[in-house]
Amino acid sequence: MMPFYIFMFVMALLIPIVMIIMVIPSVVVMLMGLGRDAGTVEWTDAALELIQCGFLFLPILLTERELKRNFDENGRRI
Repeated sequence: MMPFYIFMFVMALLIPIVMIIMVIPSVVVMLMGLGRDAGTVEWTDAALELIQCGFLFLPILLTERELKRNFDENGRRI
């Protein structure tokens, strides 16, 4: 099992890395929307943003699960 501090370090790095990676699909989707009506671009952008939010919540969920495994309700290490 991975030590807790290494897990926390990896999770802290994961959020900025995911944000940098998410710029690529955003640019591609916006470039594909050039010349199209505003409604299509808005719906496409909204769908992409929901997907990106899911990826940004993933490290939070993983961190919370690991915290629950390593600490009890009073904050003491198990």
